[in-house]
Amino acid sequence: MEVFVEVVIIDNLFLTFLCGLLSYRFLSLKPNYKRLIFASVFGTVVAVFYPFMGGILLTNLVRVALALTLSFILFYKKCNYFKGIATFLIVTFFFGGVLFFISMIVHGDVVSALTITPTNVPIGLIIAGGLIAYYLLKRLITNRKRLQVIESQLIKIELEIFGKVIEGEGFLDTGNTLHDSVSSLPVVILTSKTITKALDDEKLMLFTLGKGEKIDGAHYEEYSTLGNKKNKILILKPQKMKFFFGQTEHKIVDVALGLPQKISSNFTKFDFILPPQILQ
Repeated sequence: MEVFVEVVIIDNLFLTFLCGLLSYRFLSLKPNYKRLIFASVFGTVVAVFYPFMGGILLTNLVRVALALTLSFILFYKKCNYFKGIATFLIVTFFFGGVLFFISMIVHGDVVSALTITPTNVPIGLIIAGGLIAYYLLKRLITNRKRLQVIESQLIKIELEIFGKVIEGEGFLDTGNTLHDSVSSLPVVILTSKTITKALDDEKLMLFTLGKGEKIDGAHYEEYSTLGNKKNKILILKPQKMKFFFGQTEHKIVDVALGLPQKISSNFTKFDFILPPQILQ
């Protein structure tokens, strides 16, 4: 029987990747894609040389060594090595059994099932298509869930400051624990597009030049980001601020406004970033 090396490469590459990925899932481990790719390539390179090995005994010994090596690549310092080996072998044997069962249905006898593929399309391509579909679907579902969470945390805001009334949407960020050290008030952060609406040209110029403390009633507050990097934020007091849950109006009095020089791109679509204290 003629076997094309391209088919061997495609089948082994994606089968090894899938078996490793499922082994991570069964062991409740976060997939390490660098290890998965390296193990898949290494296993495929070895598999290409199977036909050139003399004798069944040598080939089987190499396969055992390969299984141990792939398990080492996948699970070293990630989990118990022997548990990883056992899981990887079980998953591999399972797929081998599934392929044999499909071949038996297609060909009808054991010899043909062991020597002839059940389809003219390489199994590896079918697996690759399934993996691509899985990751695309997972991404779509994750993004949809994220949007639903964000939408559930959006609150309509009405801000009055410097004689202007600004309306927009605020995102309730439970990670916003910033407080003004002068007044001890929680801080509602204004995003860039809201800052340009709130400040006139003179005040905006002072803020841009880092001289925001010259604005009436303003002062700077230092805060640290996750990387312990120090940043400054300009603190102002609103004249009036309201937020709305459905048709119900709530008036906020005891909050400060924060005008950051930079803001995460994750929040640029909102007008305000709200502290969790407003719910109290």
